[in-house]
Amino acid sequence: MKGLRSPAWLWIRDGMFINYIKVAWRHMTRHKIFTIINVLGLALGVCACLIIYLMVQYESSFDRFHPDKERIYRLVMEKGSFAGTKILTGIPAPGPAAIRQEIPGLEAAAGFFTYWATVDIPGDTGKQHPFNTWLASSNHVGSVFADANLFSIFHFDWLAGNPSTALAKPSQVVLAESRARLYFGNLPLYKVIGRELIYRDSVPVRVSGIVRDWDKNSDFAFSDIISLSTINSNAFFQRDPRSLLSTTDWKANREIDCFIKTTRNASTELVQRQVAELLNRHVPDDPGKKASLLLQPLTDIHFTEENNHDSFRKASRSTLAVLMAFALFILLIAIFNFINLSTAQSLQRAKEIGIRKIMGSSRRKLVFQFLAETFLLAVPSVVLAILFVRPVLTLFHDLIPPGLEFHFLDPFTLAFLLLITLVTTVFAGFYPARVISSYLPVASLKGNEAPKGSERWLLRKGLIVFQFTLSLVFIIGAIVIGSQMNFIRNKDLGLSTDAVINMGTPANDSLHNAKVLARRFRQLTGVSMVAREALPPVGTPSFFLPLQYKDKEDKPVPILARAGDENLIPLYRMRLLAGRNLRPGDSLTELVINETYARELGFPRPEDAVGKLLLNPKTDASGMVTDVKALPIVGVVADVNEYSLREAIKPMVIGYVPRAVNKLAVRLDTRGKDMGDLKRMLAQMEKAWKEVYPAAPFSYTFLDEAIARMYINESRTALIVDSAMIITIFISCLGLFGLALFTVEKKTNEIGIRKVLGAGITDIVVLLSRDFLVLVVLALMIASPIAWYFANNWLQSFVYRISIQWWVFAFAGVGAVSLALITIGFQTLRAALANPVRALRSE
Repeated sequence: MKGLRSPAWLWIRDGMFINYIKVAWRHMTRHKIFTIINVLGLALGVCACLIIYLMVQYESSFDRFHPDKERIYRLVMEKGSFAGTKILTGIPAPGPAAIRQEIPGLEAAAGFFTYWATVDIPGDTGKQHPFNTWLASSNHVGSVFADANLFSIFHFDWLAGNPSTALAKPSQVVLAESRARLYFGNLPLYKVIGRELIYRDSVPVRVSGIVRDWDKNSDFAFSDIISLSTINSNAFFQRDPRSLLSTTDWKANREIDCFIKTTRNASTELVQRQVAELLNRHVPDDPGKKASLLLQPLTDIHFTEENNHDSFRKASRSTLAVLMAFALFILLIAIFNFINLSTAQSLQRAKEIGIRKIMGSSRRKLVFQFLAETFLLAVPSVVLAILFVRPVLTLFHDLIPPGLEFHFLDPFTLAFLLLITLVTTVFAGFYPARVISSYLPVASLKGNEAPKGSERWLLRKGLIVFQFTLSLVFIIGAIVIGSQMNFIRNKDLGLSTDAVINMGTPANDSLHNAKVLARRFRQLTGVSMVAREALPPVGTPSFFLPLQYKDKEDKPVPILARAGDENLIPLYRMRLLAGRNLRPGDSLTELVINETYARELGFPRPEDAVGKLLLNPKTDASGMVTDVKALPIVGVVADVNEYSLREAIKPMVIGYVPRAVNKLAVRLDTRGKDMGDLKRMLAQMEKAWKEVYPAAPFSYTFLDEAIARMYINESRTALIVDSAMIITIFISCLGLFGLALFTVEKKTNEIGIRKVLGAGITDIVVLLSRDFLVLVVLALMIASPIAWYFANNWLQSFVYRISIQWWVFAFAGVGAVSLALITIGFQTLRAALANPVRALRSE
C-alpha cells in the first residue's frame, strides 16, 4: 500500500488532479484570445517538427531492410571532374568477375548495368504490347543486366524459378512479381516461366524466375533482371557502338555498378586496398584521370549526391540537418511565445495564487497545476498540428520526397508525438509555473503588483530579441537568395533558350532516320529551325576532345566538346565574334571555339585565333598515338554558361561528329501564337515522329525547363527560407503582442497618472512603443552580421553572383520595425485611449 500514499496518487484520489483540469479549462475559456494564440503558435512549431521528422525518417529508411546490410558495400571510383568537383562512378565492367577470382575472403561480388528499354511481349496473334522499364513510382530505371551473384548479396523471395540457374545462361530474365502481372496479367506465375520478352526490339529473352517485390524503401527496386552474359551473346551489342555495354573491355566508357558482401569481422581497409591493387593491375595508369577507390556502405548510397550515373533520386544530409535546425528554431520561438504570454497573464492570477498558498497549497503542487494547464494547451496544439500535416505536405510538395506518407497510427510516429507533447509541456510550462508559484501570498492578496525581478524582465526582453533576431536572419537570407535567383533567371547565358525543344531518337536507331526526321520537322508550319546535336549545350555533360595547339602545349589537353551540325550555332543564337559558322560535311574537319579557349591559347582578340590549327591525336587500345588530325579554327563564339553559375566557363569547341549527333533541337516560331497553336505544332511534330519511329514514344523537353532543373536545389533552399521567414515572423509577432499586453497591464496605473497630469495620446504611444523598437533595433544589430556570414558563404558557391548591398539590411530593419509597430499598435492605442479614472479608482 506504500505506492497508494504517494503524492501523485493522493492528488488523483482526493480529486486534486481533476480540480487542476477544471481550473485550467476555466482559465482557457475565460482568456480565449491568449488560448488561441498559444495553441496556434505551438501547433505551428509542432507541425514543423513533425513534418521534418517524417522526412528524416523516410530518407533514412532506404535499403535498411536487407539482411547483413552492414556488410554490403558498393565499389565506386572517386574522380575529379573537369569542373574541379568530386564525382563518383562505377568500376570497369570486368571488375566484378576479376574480384571474385582474385580476392579471397569475400562472401559475394556482383555487378550490374542499368538499362532503360522498351518491352514487347509477342502474342499468339503476332501483336505486341509495348511497355518500358522506367519505374514512375520510384523515379528510376528498374531493368538491369546482372549475374546470379546478385541474389547472394540482396535477399529475394522466390515465387517461381531457381535462383542458382535463373541467370546462368544468356537471354534469361528474372521479373519482379509486379512486372510479371503487368506483362502477363493474371496468368499463373508458373506459366509465366518460359514466356518471351523483347527489349528494345533487339534483345529477346525468356522468363526464368519471378521474385516478390520489396515492400520497403529501396534505391534498387529491380524489376527486370537480365542475365549479364546476354551482352556478349547478342549481336545488337556487338554491332551498335552507341550501346556502350561491354563485360570484357577494361577501358569501356560505361562503368558497372559493383556490390560486394564482406565476411563477418572483415577489414574494410584491407578489402579496399586489395580491390584498388587489382584495378591498378588491369587498368594502366592514366595521368589525365586521377581516381581512387572507395567502399560505400549500402545505407549511405541514398545520400551520395556526387555519383553521376545513378538514375534514382538522392537525399542530402546537409539539407535534412538544415531542415531540422529550422524546425527546432520554430518550436523554440513558439515555446518562447508561450512563456511570454503566460508571464503576461501572471498578474491576473496573483490573488488566485495567494489564496491557494494560504489554503495550504505547496509550491510543488502549484508548479504541477500550471504544468497540467500547459499540457492541456499542448494536447490541442498537437492535434491541430496533425490536422495541418496533410495540407502542408500538399502545399510544399516540391520539398517533400515522393513517396512520403503520413500514417498517424504508425508506432514511431505516435511515440514521436508523445515525446514532443511532453517536451513542449515541460519546456513551455516550467518557467511560467516557477514564476507564478513564487508570488508572496500577502503581497498578492493586498492587490500589490507581483515583484517583477530584473532577471525575469530581462529574460522576457531577451526572448523577444532572440525571436526577432531569427526572423531578421531569415528575412535577410530570403532577400539575398531571391536576388541571386533573380540574377540567375535574367543572366545572359550566351545563347537563346526560348521556344527550344530537345528530343532524343531511339537508341537502336540508325542516324539516317534522324536526318529524315529533321527534314520532316523543317517542313512543318511553326518550326523555325532544326539542328542535329549530341546533347543540348546547356545543363548536360559534354564529351572531351583531346586537342593540342603546337605553339602552346607539349601534349594534348582534354577540351569540352559539343557536337552538332551547321544549324546548331544559329538555332541557339550563339554570337559569332569572329570567323564563320560550321559548314555541312560528313566528318569532323573544322572547329568553332569559344572566347575563353581563344584567350587560353594566347589570342586576346577572337579574330587572331581564326585559321590556327588544333591537333587531334588518335590512339589505339594500348594508348599509342596512331594518327594526328589537324583541325582548323574557323570561328569564335561568345562564351556560353554550359553548366550552373556555380561553375566557371571552361574552354569549349564545337564540331560536327556524325556518329554522335543522334538528337534533335527544334526552335518553334511562337510569335503571335497562343497555347492552342503550340499544342497543334506539337501534334504535327508527333505525327511526323510516328511516321519515322512508329514503335517509339514521342517525348521532348523544353530547354528552359532543363535549365531550371539545374537550380532545383537553389529553388528548394529559397522555398525553405521563405517558409521559415513567414512562420518565424508570424510567431514572433505573437510573442511581441504578448509582451505588449504584459507591459500595458504593468503600466496601467502609470499611464493613468500621466494622462491626469496632461500627457497626450502621442506621448503614451511613444512611451509604450519605445522599448519595443529598441528591442527590434537590437535584434537587427545582432542578426545583420549573422545573416551576412551565412548568406555570403552561400553566395561563395557561385562563380557568378550578386554582392550583398547595404539596402538589404536597411530594408529588413524597416520591415521588422513596421511589423512591430503594427503588432503593438492596437494595445498601445487602447491603453492611450483608456479612461484614467478606471486605472486610478482603486488607489
